[in-house]
Amino acid sequence: MTRVAVIGHVREEAISLLRARPEIRIDAAPDGPADGFRDIVATADAILLRTSRLDRELIATAPALKVVSRHGVGFDNVDVAALNERRIPLCVAATANNISVAEHAIFMMLELAKAGRAHDAAVRDKRWSIRLENRAIELFGARLLIVGLGRIGKAVASRA
Repeated sequence: MTRVAVIGHVREEAISLLRARPEIRIDAAPDGPADGFRDIVATADAILLRTSRLDRELIATAPALKVVSRHGVGFDNVDVAALNERRIPLCVAATANNISVAEHAIFMMLELAKAGRAHDAAVRDKRWSIRLENRAIELFGARLLIVGLGRIGKAVASRA
């Protein structure tokens, strides 16, 4: 039986994919300090990790570990060198959310340019005179500086 340690909140739709496989046993623990999930890591063949730290010491307690999957894009919470020394692959969802993040970046730019927060607060307080303050700026013809043209930067550029 393959034991999968799921550390952190993972949507039920994803967990059900694992549960559908009778040869897989799922051991789950919430995100947090390693003491809360050290025991399930020690017996894991695979780890599905959200934001908790997976350091060298914790990796060393898992002799059967064959793969680590980061539920997300980044992996700064994982000791990659320790995994590499044991030839344990680290999987990330590299392109899973770059469109959403790019769209959110554009949303934040629009929110700032149009003073969305101030206007929202004023309307909620029934301060209709906010429209006379002209806090919003137009973006038509403006230039956008994108620092970094990785996946997200390119996605922002193609939408801007």
